[in-house]
Amino acid sequence: MKLDCGPLFVYARHKAWKIARMSAPGWKLAGFDDSKWTHPISGFPLSPSRYPQFAPAVVFGIDTDACWLWSAEPPPHGMNSVYFRSEAAAPADCGRAEMILIADDHAEVCINGIPAVSCGTRTGFWGARGCARVADVHAFLDPGKNTIAAFAIDSGVCYGMCMELRTGRKPVVEELLNQSEPAEGPRFGQCPEGALRKIWSESDSGGRNVACVLRAMAGLAATDRQAVVDMLSRALESDFEEVVRDAASAASLLGLPEVLPAVLKATEARHEARTMLALVSAARKLGGRDCAPRLEALSGKLPTAKDEPPDSEEALASARLGKYLKTTIESLRKR
Repeated sequence: MKLDCGPLFVYARHKAWKIARMSAPGWKLAGFDDSKWTHPISGFPLSPSRYPQFAPAVVFGIDTDACWLWSAEPPPHGMNSVYFRSEAAAPADCGRAEMILIADDHAEVCINGIPAVSCGTRTGFWGARGCARVADVHAFLDPGKNTIAAFAIDSGVCYGMCMELRTGRKPVVEELLNQSEPAEGPRFGQCPEGALRKIWSESDSGGRNVACVLRAMAGLAATDRQAVVDMLSRALESDFEEVVRDAASAASLLGLPEVLPAVLKATEARHEARTMLALVSAARKLGGRDCAPRLEALSGKLPTAKDEPPDSEEALASARLGKYLKTTIESLRKR
């Protein structure tokens, strides 16, 4: 993992992670004792020298110092899975937080105990340049120390997880747009407008918000902005929580204030806490002072998890939503 904290770049590579082959209660949470966990190895077996098409800069679609990580220990019982833990410090004035994630076969990343990003090989773009997933994770971070935990699993001969968390550099989409197609090696995934519409209209598409799709959407927005606004606005009306989360994240990543009315309308639906976090984050990124009353009206109507254990994912997401909504309203009122 590489953590970029504003003007101070902290490169958290394999020595910053602790890993284990088996989980334990509370492993995703701060305060968990991981002193007996080991460090991962980097770059194996998906090393750039062996598989240049899977070099981090290729799968991310932009330059990066991140590296592939995995365990050197043999998998127990034939189950090639790894549990990761690390800590990341975020600046107090963090206005943007984006994560890039790729895994072979699959990984889910939790921030402060709440599932924030997942990615795997079944995106429809695996092997293309820019096949990593990009997500807005601003709502999950606290100023200061944060616990990053991930579960990754593989069923084949190649395996690994590669991640970058950024808070202070150029937006990922802006960097993607500045990349030209390489003379050699994998090219960016091909995403004409028809393919983009299909991706955003299907509930089970794994290709939403991978880097090459966001690059194509940003390119389309430069010539037909309304087409992209319409795609995301319709996706925000979906009955599927993951589609709504992805659409809110895409609106934030692309910086499309024209999607704000659809975002605010979606906040009035009865979505689960994680989805509401994505929507409130989008409103915070795209909105102004006039958004504050709309969000303030949500107070008292937020999803609760009173019947869940306090350290459950649902309870943690619900508690964070209440806190994040309050700070978002305060931030909007100052604009």
